[in-house]
Amino acid sequence: YKTRYLYAVEFDYGKGSEARLFPEFKSIVKYDLKLNQTTTHSPMSFDGNPVRVSESCFCPRASRDNLDESQEDLGYIACFAHDETTNKSECLLLDARTMTPEVHLCLPERVPNGFHASWIHSKLPLSKL
Repeated sequence: YKTRYLYAVEFDYGKGSEARLFPEFKSIVKYDLKLNQTTTHSPMSFDGNPVRVSESCFCPRASRDNLDESQEDLGYIACFAHDETTNKSECLLLDARTMTPEVHLCLPERVPNGFHASWIHSKLPLSKL
């Protein structure tokens, strides 16, 4: 079948964005290509502050055998989020069907914006990258 859903991020063009060195994302967007509709989720941190989000990825649920087209979005959207007020990072999981938060994982270290879901240990020599 033809892909129905597309997940992306929305640029933040708000106040102060022109002074930033690189574009930042404020929302996760789900596009329904069949109905030509969008659903947007602008997450808040565990502390209740707006966050910057990373590029997101779709993570299918384990029980996805023999799905039909209407179940294509059965899974989660995963991304990193950074609260600039507290300088804390989180890993967020959204229900891909409803675009509502399922999990906020508070991380012990800040994850830089645009990190692309790669984790590199601080003790790894740069020559190994």
